[in-house]
Amino acid sequence: MMFFQRFLLITTVAVTTSSLEPTRYDLAHYLLRESNYDHSFPPDTNNITNVSVQLDITDLNSESDKDREIEFSLYLRMNWTDRRLDFTENKTTYDIIPLGDDIVNSLWIPDLYFIEERNSLLHGLLTSNQLAFIHKNGDVFYSGRFDIKAHCVMSFKKYPFDEQSCEISIQSYALSTDYLLLHWVGKNAVDIACNEDTFIFEDTPQSKATEYRNNYPYVGSFSTLTTSIRFKRPRGSYFTMVVVPPVFVVIIALTSFLLGENVSPRITIPTGALTQLFVNWAGVHNRLSFDSTMDLFDAWMIGNISFVGFILFVNAMICHCKYKKVVFIEIFQIIFFT
Repeated sequence: MMFFQRFLLITTVAVTTSSLEPTRYDLAHYLLRESNYDHSFPPDTNNITNVSVQLDITDLNSESDKDREIEFSLYLRMNWTDRRLDFTENKTTYDIIPLGDDIVNSLWIPDLYFIEERNSLLHGLLTSNQLAFIHKNGDVFYSGRFDIKAHCVMSFKKYPFDEQSCEISIQSYALSTDYLLLHWVGKNAVDIACNEDTFIFEDTPQSKATEYRNNYPYVGSFSTLTTSIRFKRPRGSYFTMVVVPPVFVVIIALTSFLLGENVSPRITIPTGALTQLFVNWAGVHNRLSFDSTMDLFDAWMIGNISFVGFILFVNAMICHCKYKKVVFIEIFQIIFFT
């Protein structure tokens, strides 16, 4: 009898407790209600909020030498603590509240942007690809999937055997270092796991993450995170497309010496080869920005053009001298043998 009473008491308490426990939905809306939570202000205006950032670059979509841009897809992940969302005093059996896109925008989220950014897009089909987790102690985890098109400072002095280094910098737009500090998450804060076959650069791009403070006149100092993505072109394909064609054009120009006394092809072939070299040279420059300097490639093309020009000059001199000799012989025969 005593055992049955104890069992009934425990069962009653458990049922009563479970019925009083708020659901995650109710608790999330309770914590984020407008009368208690203002997502337009940082967690603590009297203290600095530390935000940890991680970038997971999943795909380098494209690269434009002409516009000096790279486009890539990434997961942006952030962690920070918001004491206003602490629910340790609520007697709940769960430690995490997951939030989907429909309620994530009710949270305070750091107003980060990419300094080199020219265009950005948050992925989404039916809903935006973003989520957040609120931990019991007020820690917040955010994750979003983005497409970023960013400016890249490029140098083409060693084109097509150049290596490019594109800097990606992240910074808060409105919150200075008095309110917000950014930090990379550990040594592997920037992870590049893209498929090499989908990008025109060979080898796995390498990155180096650093932290510093950027000072602006009148507005103050802002915490900045930067990483440099370094990559190089596939030398095999560019050697075939850029280096090999001029060699064949020069060889074709050299065949003009094998045409004997045929004046017309001896002049036409080097002239056509010279024209083709200028077209190839202009075609490569057309794929680049107008202010690009290409010391290595330009020297290569000038060398080929000079060589073909020399072939054309030699052929012209040979034809000219032979023509003068023929005319002189004909005049001599007319004068002395008629």
